Amino acid sequence: MEAVTSYWFRPKRYGWGASPANWKGWLATGIFLVLILAVNLALAGEPPLFQVGAFAVLLALFVWIVWNKTEGDWRWRWGPDGKEK
Repeated sequence: MEAVTSYWFRPKRYGWGASPANWKGWLATGIFLVLILAVNLALAGEPPLFQVGAFAVLLALFVWIVWNKTEGDWRWRWGPDGKEK
């Protein structure tokens, strides 16, 4: 019996990357934004390097999640047909 894979994001129509495809994708995006805000507020008095480092870690984790939960591949797209120029 195969495991059912539910994709949270779909490839963008133009450009490179993905956008939320269902409530799970929107929830993941919302949690990412709340975490960024919370870390920014928690590290307000710290040196900027700590803030940038924390942001980089959260961003890398979010990109990894989006990459693994995207239906299809990430590549540059030029419209509805997805063909490269």
